[in-house]
Amino acid sequence: MPTPTISREAEMAYVRADMRKLFVISGALLALMLVILALVGR
Repeated sequence: MPTPTISREAEMAYVRADMRKLFVISGALLALMLVILALVGR
């Protein structure tokens, strides 16, 4: 039974979407940590 394969273009699109999501989440977490640091450090 052959495994279903997706094209290289579709795979790259998935990877790019995942990377964008990862950067957005990590950026939001970084901003949140800086805000908390600023509030606590006052």
